[in-house]
Amino acid sequence: MNYADAFKAIRHAYRLTQVEFAQLLRVSKPTIQKLEAGDYPPSEKITAGLVELFRSERFRGEFRSRVEAGDLHSVRAAFGDLLDLVDGEKGVPLPSALSSITSTPNLADVYADLRKDYTEFREIVLSQQTTIQTLSRSTENLSESAKNWSESGRNLSESNKNLSESIKNLTGDIASKGCR
Repeated sequence: MNYADAFKAIRHAYRLTQVEFAQLLRVSKPTIQKLEAGDYPPSEKITAGLVELFRSERFRGEFRSRVEAGDLHSVRAAFGDLLDLVDGEKGVPLPSALSSITSTPNLADVYADLRKDYTEFREIVLSQQTTIQTLSRSTENLSESAKNWSESGRNLSESNKNLSESIKNLTGDIASKGCR
């Protein structure tokens, strides 16, 4: 497979510079230069970036038909299994060529890893939401406790005033009756 030609074809179809294409795939410009020079095949990170690109509305709307028509044949040749895999998850029936993914474990493994990472991320988010809800309830309970303490403080202050008043009255009664 000629990944170099496929990367160039995608970048040119999008009319992107190497810097812009690198940003889109979340890699560095030298990485794009090396990919386009054919120095090495795409890593899992780059493949994950391609999956996101192939899922995008712009790719589906503007470029997917060009891939199928053969205009971007190098993309089909290099990333056909990945394109089929992305199509399959969108509910599009998978062509019989999908069986070749088992002979390309790298792409299948990357997809499985992406699914696993997504599942783990989702579990973390749900756990954090539960924690936030628990903290929110705790904050409400603390707020209620603070109100109760404040009310108790006012009641205690009122009780102290009443006790002082009672002591003053008793002292006055004792003094007026002449008890010593």
